[in-house]
Amino acid sequence: MRASAVIAVVLAIAVAGWMISGQFSGGERPPATPEAGPEAPPSPVPRVRVKRMTARSHEVAITVRGRSEASRRVDVRAETDGRIVEVGASRGDAVREGRVLARLAVEGRRAKIAEYKARLRQRRIHFEAVEALAKKGLSSREALATAKADIDAAKAAVEQVEVEIARTRLRAPFDGVLLQGHAELGDYLKAGDRFGRIIDLDPILFVGSVTERSVAWLRPGLPAVARSLAGEEIRGIVRYIAPSADPAARTYRIEVEAANPGYRIREGVTADIAVEVDTRMAHFVTPALLSLADDGAIGLKTVDERNRVRFRPVDIIKDTPDGVWLGGLPAEVRVITVGQDFVSAGQEVAPVGPDEPGGGPAGSRPGGGGPDGGGPGSGRGPGVEIPAAASPAGKTPEAPPAASPRSTS
Repeated sequence: MRASAVIAVVLAIAVAGWMISGQFSGGERPPATPEAGPEAPPSPVPRVRVKRMTARSHEVAITVRGRSEASRRVDVRAETDGRIVEVGASRGDAVREGRVLARLAVEGRRAKIAEYKARLRQRRIHFEAVEALAKKGLSSREALATAKADIDAAKAAVEQVEVEIARTRLRAPFDGVLLQGHAELGDYLKAGDRFGRIIDLDPILFVGSVTERSVAWLRPGLPAVARSLAGEEIRGIVRYIAPSADPAARTYRIEVEAANPGYRIREGVTADIAVEVDTRMAHFVTPALLSLADDGAIGLKTVDERNRVRFRPVDIIKDTPDGVWLGGLPAEVRVITVGQDFVSAGQEVAPVGPDEPGGGPAGSRPGGGGPDGGGPGSGRGPGVEIPAAASPAGKTPEAPPAASPRSTS
């Protein structure tokens, strides 16, 4: 027991001495001082491709979705009773004005006109006899007037039957197309019954509805273009603007009249109707150049005279399959065509392009791509520029030139 206690005391003293020697021997070591190296190079100014664009005159149009309609449509109806004994045109036939579409049975009308003509001859003979007696003083004026009235009545009866016979022929009221038939050979028609419908497709109408805001710009006689879904363009003029709005939609009906020789345009064709109402100076660009601001505004990123990026809101005047017409820009502007997605407004950039000092030849750009940068075929996507500091082996890439813009009429 006494040996164990001595050993424990010795160990405790040794541990305490070790701890005291570590706390007070030498203190803290000074921090290591890093070796001085070369100063880090400043961040390179991003390079973007720009193109100088000049505004062009562009026709501003109000565009609505509409459809084609016949300029006239008439129901051909029977004007007398009778059975159809002949059909002169089928559904879908193009007919000329006056063509016989159908013929009704004359039946007893020919006998009746023969009777009335015989009565007319008899009345004329009677009138001649009375007139001869009147010249000799053997007949009164009243008898002569009565004989003359009998002749007039007989003439009227003959003419009435002739009209009835003429009405047995149903004729086309104008040049057009027999749209549909409601009666067939052998059917019996009464006066007022419909035989068929004729529509006039030359000229053709394109009809649509415009809003209250747009109708104030329109007036009859303005030029217009109707573009069908098949890509065909038909030019015409505004013929009619409704004086009152549709009670349900609060829109106004407009009609554009266009020539349609040979009836090549059918009724019911869907088309976009563009009415040219004004002329404005605008820029034509590919939609790939458009950017979106934080507040949702659509615009273009441009470079000002101090080589700083500037976001300019734009007004889309017209959207076409080849590009968009933009308003709200200066007459001349330096538009960023490649790199706009990698710079922000107010940032300094190094613009390159054929119109810039030291610009490269037009037509070559990194990664290929569509007109004005970006689009299909762009190796790194729109707006990718390799800074000099990031180039492999310290090589500086060549400045990408501007691409030629697409044009449209």
